[in-house]
Amino acid sequence: MRIDWKWLLLAALLVTVPAALAAQTADTLVITAQPSTTQANAAFTVEVQAQDSTMSFALDTGFTGTVTLTINSGPGSLGGTTSLAASGGIASFTTLTLDTIGTVTLDADSTGLATGTTTGIAVTADRLVVTAQPSNAQANATISTITVAARDGNGNTDSSFTGNIGVAINSGGGSLSGTTPVAASSGTADFTDLAITTVGTKDLIFTATGLTSATSNTFDITADRLIVTTQPANTTAGQTMANVVVEAQD
Repeated sequence: MRIDWKWLLLAALLVTVPAALAAQTADTLVITAQPSTTQANAAFTVEVQAQDSTMSFALDTGFTGTVTLTINSGPGSLGGTTSLAASGGIASFTTLTLDTIGTVTLDADSTGLATGTTTGIAVTADRLVVTAQPSNAQANATISTITVAARDGNGNTDSSFTGNIGVAINSGGGSLSGTTPVAASSGTADFTDLAITTVGTKDLIFTATGLTSATSNTFDITADRLIVTTQPANTTAGQTMANVVVEAQD
């Protein structure tokens, strides 16, 4: 019987090529999903794949090693679950947090594999903070300038924040006048012309989309005028008048 060596060679290739592909082994970690920005202390996701750089960065579905994330550059601390065993060659970190405003890059490491590094993640403010409190004022008179900043929990101001900050009376009643909202500049907003119509102890609440609100310290609004509430009556010269009552009111 005559043997056709060409067909034997082709059959051997069909067997060995898939076997070689199946035997591919990861040599590097690659970041395949990450945010470009996140708020301080808010959860975000990073996905890491174990890939074979010699096979056009094919995913090594057999890789189950532990992948660990750490900060490569930038401020603050990395929270959440930072070490995971890969499944099917993929480690998906879904509870990560960064606590400080700034730009951060993360490294992904696993024994024997080249490190993968994220691109920069911009960490932004998560809350408002009243940095200059209101003082006592008379009714209808301008309250001292109140300053509000967009910050993280460590007291850092987010200089990139330019959103609108609104204000309202939180407790104590009355009507508030003045400019609101105020657009922040370099992360802060100054309220320079606020006034309240009625006397009493008040506090103010400041709000901005996506940020935790801030409440001011309490302050007092006092009377701005005198009112005669019981008028004098006619009386004989030298005799005591009936009581005259004067009140300080708004």
